[in-house]
Amino acid sequence: MGCILSVLEKIVALFLFGMFWPIMAICALKIKSEAPGPFIFRQKRLGLGQKEFVLFKIRSMPIGGPRQPTLFGRWMRSHGLDELAQLINVMKGDMSLIGPRPIQQSELHRFFQNHRDKKEDLEKFFAWRSSVRPGITGSHQVIANVQTDDFESLQQNDKKQISIQDCFVSFLIPFLGKERFYRK
Repeated sequence: MGCILSVLEKIVALFLFGMFWPIMAICALKIKSEAPGPFIFRQKRLGLGQKEFVLFKIRSMPIGGPRQPTLFGRWMRSHGLDELAQLINVMKGDMSLIGPRPIQQSELHRFFQNHRDKKEDLEKFFAWRSSVRPGITGSHQVIANVQTDDFESLQQNDKKQISIQDCFVSFLIPFLGKERFYRK
């Protein structure tokens, strides 16, 4: 099941990348005109099985300057255009189109520091959460008020997100044939 879905996502990501590369090129030129430096921002995140991968985003802040987006960067973020470079992550197999927000190792560490009394629950939750690939979009990106440092909020929204992925897979089964999904 995972192999078919992964191939489909890579095909869709390649198609979307081809469709949106002119927009990414315009964003690159505009960002470089406001703040010199590479237009792709790279950051280590945790993915499937809590393995680190390099996440790509279109840079929205100056390098070495204040940690605030440039004027164009703020506009780009408000329209989700900074996420377009993550299509590369989907094509590489590090991410899905839809899934939980990829977190940084430091965020994971902070969860364990801030919720020491829930260590066992956190271990189970993050093991379960890392059983799927993180996504470009998901409940955290759609619901603007999700607190990513609040364990209960994160847990509740990720459970919704993974159930949405399960529904998506269930939707695909009749079209692709259930024997492909349930082969052992």
